Amino acid sequence: MFQNGNIDIAKRQIDDPVLASVYQSDIVKAFFQSEVIMCAVFTARSIKLGDTFLQMPKENFVQLMREIGLLIDPKKKSNDEEKKDKEAKDKKAANGEPPQAAEDVFAEEEVMNVIRGVCTFDQDHLDYYNFLECIVRVAKSRPWTEAE
Repeated sequence: MFQNGNIDIAKRQIDDPVLASVYQSDIVKAFFQSEVIMCAVFTARSIKLGDTFLQMPKENFVQLMREIGLLIDPKKKSNDEEKKDKEAKDKKAANGEPPQAAEDVFAEEEVMNVIRGVCTFDQDHLDYYNFLECIVRVAKSRPWTEAE
């Protein structure tokens, strides 16, 4: 186990810049200042697998992101709106204009992709430190607006 190269956090930080940012002093300070609430959230959302320590299923982490309003679901359009959008796209394409950027979406699948490599001994669970790392990974996964 101790021969595993991934056990040394300093070596892992070289390969993963997001992991390196988890240990920046301003992030560590923010986690320290909100330690009580973070521990409470983690404890409330975690389970104890057998006779081990508390672990949060990744699905619970994603659900937590949904509950705090972080996920941005695609807007559902009526048939008329879809038809108008298609006509506008066809018109722009005919005029040689570049296509409009896709709507802003941050769905559950994207959160799961961002946190895919973070886990405890079980690929589908997080310990407390992994939970904090996932928060940083989600925060750094996209350029958030001030309102978000």
